[in-house]
Amino acid sequence: MESDAGVVVIGTGPAGAAAAWTLHRAGIPVTVLEAGSRTSAGGLTVRGPGMTLFRRRRPLPDATPQDAAPNGGEAQWIYELSAGGLSNHWTCAVPRFAPEDFTDGAALDERFRWPVGYQDLADHYSAMERLLHIAGSGLDVQHLPGGHVSHRLRLAADWGPVVEQASARGHGLTPLPLAWSGGWTVTRSGTPFNSFVRMLQDIPQSPRFRVLFGARALRLEWSGEQRRVRRVVFRDEAGEEQALAADAFVLAAGALGSTRLLLQSRSADFPQGLGNAEGVLGRYLHDHPLAKVALTLSRPLSVHPAVLLTRGPYDDASRLRGVATILWSGTALRLRSLGTLTPGKSRRIGFNLFGMFPPSERSFVALAGGGDAAPLDIRISFDQEVQAMLLAARERLVEILEAAGHRASIDLWHVGPPGASVHYGGTARMHHSSRFGMLDGWNRLHAVPNVLVVDAAAFTTGPEKNPTLTAMALASRACEKLAADLRAGGGRTRSRVSLAAPVTAT
Repeated sequence: MESDAGVVVIGTGPAGAAAAWTLHRAGIPVTVLEAGSRTSAGGLTVRGPGMTLFRRRRPLPDATPQDAAPNGGEAQWIYELSAGGLSNHWTCAVPRFAPEDFTDGAALDERFRWPVGYQDLADHYSAMERLLHIAGSGLDVQHLPGGHVSHRLRLAADWGPVVEQASARGHGLTPLPLAWSGGWTVTRSGTPFNSFVRMLQDIPQSPRFRVLFGARALRLEWSGEQRRVRRVVFRDEAGEEQALAADAFVLAAGALGSTRLLLQSRSADFPQGLGNAEGVLGRYLHDHPLAKVALTLSRPLSVHPAVLLTRGPYDDASRLRGVATILWSGTALRLRSLGTLTPGKSRRIGFNLFGMFPPSERSFVALAGGGDAAPLDIRISFDQEVQAMLLAARERLVEILEAAGHRASIDLWHVGPPGASVHYGGTARMHHSSRFGMLDGWNRLHAVPNVLVVDAAAFTTGPEKNPTLTAMALASRACEKLAADLRAGGGRTRSRVSLAAPVTAT
């Protein structure tokens, strides 16, 4: 099979769904390649206001699959080959990045300068938030913009003194914004928001929009004569190789999946991977260091809604070293509290701590062999500075709680290995300079502008916030621009993406 598909989008996770949805709304023919099957999303979730009443979900994939070779340590790689990708397991947290998250790194080093800013994404944040039906406060707090919410939440009154103590120390405290968390909803997936189910499933299949399941992309084929990628080669459900020609290709296979596809797409012009003229591809791998702490308090606190304690102030001592803290919440905790004298509250509470660190060229992914099935060599570790950062965030949390009148003892402390947060990013990063990044400010490969990468691989740095909403906003912005480029000249899509000057690989 070889046909003019308009644009091929690879992946139906949140970023891929946002890309395909945006292009379809703009009238661009779209073919989506999904490595999983249509039925693999599976599951069923029934929610009432703020509570999951029933859930049947897929088991979480293995942390170290056969096609990952984490030779640099204990790094994990959790991914999902199914419709919706890891949104089958997502907690649905959707904080925006703060304006400072796009500028904080540049004060540390030029390598960490984003080519986009908060205002570039503001309208796209709002558009995606409306699709996500978010429950949250909608109010700005320190280091976290409020955004558009469909269901407004407030913290329980007993959190008031904690809010005051957090604010006095430069932190915000607010309900954690969550997708599809308010009102009644029934979803044929294992989470309230599955990106394929919510965004793509109801688009009628036609010559102008189609999803091919069981289609695993193998490589993008570069034409040295035309100076562009002409087609994608994929393996179909029957195991046969097929090809699709298109005007442009949008990669959203997950941070490591998209990077592996580029690494596998070698040619005489790009022997180290597509567009990899300066050896940046796969470099600057980052993740959110994840720690868990369980506490026993002297007085109970409400366990609903979930609470987000934002990072501390942006300053020279904390450049790219923020930590966000999220209260454990959920139906099970609320039900257990019914058997106490304080229903809805608990003296035993827990938190996840998500940190960040400056990305380094020494943290990377690379192919650990040849062929289309080559595993990835994952090289990333958390140094003593990361451990100290998480410990300091734990102590600040205890300090805030105790200042608010809740003496706390630590029952559990655990720091997970790299990959445990499932927030890898940065391996095909954005930067104005091709010395430090693979992508320009519109998510296009510097050397191959008819190929875009729109998932978290594109992130220049990894702020301490869940990456999903920002990846979706970047995908929306990039594909809105792509659609405008493709429509230029009377609506013909062929060859409407501006091409770079010829590239000579070094």
